[in-house]
Amino acid sequence: MPRFLSVMLLLPALCALFSTPLRAQDTIRIETVLSSTPNGKPAVALLVNGQTVVRLAKNQRNRTPLRNLSLASVQLSSAYRRGRTALHVEEDGSDGRQWRLLLDGELLLLATDMEGKAWGATPEELCLSWMNNINDALDQATAPAQSSRPAPASQGVVLPATADTGGQGISGRPQGSRAEGDNGTAGLIKSGGHRVFDPPAPGSAPSSHSGAPDRVVVTGDSAGLEVIREAIDNMIRNRHGLSPDSRLVWHSDGLKLSPGRERQLSLDWISSQPGGGGSRGSEQFTLENRRMHLPRESLTFFSNRPERVSRAQLLYFAKLRGQQAGRLVFHHQNQSGSDMDMVCRLINTGSSPASVHVTPGLAGPDVNTFYVGYRSAENYWNNLNGGNGYVLEIPAGSQAFLVQQRMPHGTTASGYMTVSNLSGAELRLETLSVAHGSSVPPWPLESSGEASYCVFGEPFVNADLQYSTGDNWLYMRLGSQLPASQSDSSVLQGCYGMTHSYSVELRNRNDYPALLFVVLRASAGEVKGQFFIDDEYLGTSLVASGEEQLLKDIPLRPGETKLLRIRAIPLNGGFYPASIIIREQRYP
Repeated sequence: MPRFLSVMLLLPALCALFSTPLRAQDTIRIETVLSSTPNGKPAVALLVNGQTVVRLAKNQRNRTPLRNLSLASVQLSSAYRRGRTALHVEEDGSDGRQWRLLLDGELLLLATDMEGKAWGATPEELCLSWMNNINDALDQATAPAQSSRPAPASQGVVLPATADTGGQGISGRPQGSRAEGDNGTAGLIKSGGHRVFDPPAPGSAPSSHSGAPDRVVVTGDSAGLEVIREAIDNMIRNRHGLSPDSRLVWHSDGLKLSPGRERQLSLDWISSQPGGGGSRGSEQFTLENRRMHLPRESLTFFSNRPERVSRAQLLYFAKLRGQQAGRLVFHHQNQSGSDMDMVCRLINTGSSPASVHVTPGLAGPDVNTFYVGYRSAENYWNNLNGGNGYVLEIPAGSQAFLVQQRMPHGTTASGYMTVSNLSGAELRLETLSVAHGSSVPPWPLESSGEASYCVFGEPFVNADLQYSTGDNWLYMRLGSQLPASQSDSSVLQGCYGMTHSYSVELRNRNDYPALLFVVLRASAGEVKGQFFIDDEYLGTSLVASGEEQLLKDIPLRPGETKLLRIRAIPLNGGFYPASIIIREQRYP
């Protein structure tokens, strides 16, 4: 690079450093130095008072890493002098490929997908690490007397900064410097083999919890990280009074437990709040995969009115009484013109704590209503069949979020979940739309009556049928029943989210082999399907209105009788009723 160009790129940073005397009361020392990525590629680091807070390796917005960090240094220095250094992160778009670090509401740094790959991290993880490193460096400086930077959550604790040790990943800690998973110890997030965050620095004051370790309970033959994460996140939020919409980051290698087993764990975590600030801490607890007998689902909660949401509002509410289980089905599209959050929560309005088992089935909001309904059902089937779930502990007078998803304009949030109240306390179930990033008060929103609309009976439709060779085609109308609501005069057209189980006795009355076909016909409009036929999972592509798709062919020997079992759920986003048809291949 020509010498004069290097000088021009460094000029903004030099001006920020030397235009006024370096007095601790009104300035900080900011500099840029050469660095490298974990793979040895060139990078540039930003230092605040000698402490590495950011590294960049990729060009952004037609500017080099050096140029971007030089501009950021000027912006940060100016904000520090004004005493306005409030930092927070937010997603730039809806696909998670870019995140923004904002300083006093203005863009400071952009974390792209390409930048994240250079450091073995996601864009969100990069932004969180930058925010916490800068906060820590500023806290170690003598802050201006008029500083208005808000204190982070959890007793004012901020996250530890990281030191530059020759480009050993974002944290600067060499890989393998601390054994992860040894003795049940879980480190912080590790992506691509490199640490994103360090554990709490020695001498810092992490958020802590005294007393005996808590017990985190999950269930299922294949309980994996998804359900375990939900359970651990809830435990951390309850211990430290974190808001339900706070982001939590922690890591553990291969967290899986067989039923009936338990494991002692320690882990470090960090959090960030939607409005800025964050906290960190260490936890010790017992993780248990417990065999549980859950109550049968006796209610169906269907939240779909209005389907197109134009403003922040309470969308649905109902009661879940003690020792009662219900299936929540929701499907809402954001048509407000701006980003919103889709929230499903349980509120414990009683005076004693409550325990709730949750079987989740969620997917991220999407513009394709068929896709999001299909993906969430796929996850629900997997968890339901495996008994996978987690236990929420809800203190008296508190709330627990079942769903909290950012819903950009034009996207649809859709999901299914089984919620089982394991205690005697009565709980209130709510779904609501709120402006993105807004907090939700931990008390019930104003409403009248015990429930809104569409509280139906048990989510099961069963039928025993017969089909013999030579008969007319057998039609099973998926979603044709019209269950009546227990809370209003509505009926559930389409039976969305209800499990349909068909037991069909097949008989070949011929003295020669027969071949039967099981097909799906889109009778009422476009539809995607998910089926378990004799416990074999079958998913279909999108079937156009009036078209068919083969699900299974069944050969029968002469005189043979066979029992066929079919399970299906009418999927959110599709058009029902649809037809499952059994027919015989006949020869002229």
